[in-house]
Amino acid sequence: VEVINITQKSDSTSFIGKIDNQLVSIYLKSKTDLIPGEIYQMKGLLDSPTNNSIPNTFNYRKYLLSKKIKYSSYDPSLLYIDTVFNINVLSYHISKYIDDYIPLSKSYVKTFILADKSDFDQEVIDQVSLLGISHLFAVSGFHVALLVVALQKVLTRIVKRKSYITILITMILILYLVATSFAPSISRAVLMYILLTVNKRFKLKLSTI
Repeated sequence: VEVINITQKSDSTSFIGKIDNQLVSIYLKSKTDLIPGEIYQMKGLLDSPTNNSIPNTFNYRKYLLSKKIKYSSYDPSLLYIDTVFNINVLSYHISKYIDDYIPLSKSYVKTFILADKSDFDQEVIDQVSLLGISHLFAVSGFHVALLVVALQKVLTRIVKRKSYITILITMILILYLVATSFAPSISRAVLMYILLTVNKRFKLKLSTI
């Protein structure tokens, strides 16, 4: 199994893994240090999640299928084999840095920088939804716009050619897109910026609509 994405709690670890190009949700009973791209020999049972037994309640099977995950495994044994490059390693190291240096505010910092709410307790998430302020805890196009403005201000003082500034900003936005694991709101905003830049650069005269 190749480690793809990791969610770590104080006493347990869960991660999304890939086995023969099939995504699998794996839960470990103890806190385990894993890094995206690591490959392990896994010994355990693969189960197909069942539908909810009580009507109109949370359907875990449909939730996993929405993420293209067909199987899950509970506390298998893992034996390290090798490490390969995985694009999620960037967000992992940023998340690790936040855990180490901003422990008291890490849940908020991860939410606003990485669009990652996994460190919040479910009770907090439920209360935020009940108050109707979920949008305040979501990374949106507004955050990307602020980032672009800040980068333009800084790079204008360093780089003289405007075309180079645009290329640098685009590269930084793509890296940020990778760091946020291609969150839909970020993907939309970054794609919008790139399309507007292309539209202006090649004078296509397409409307923003």
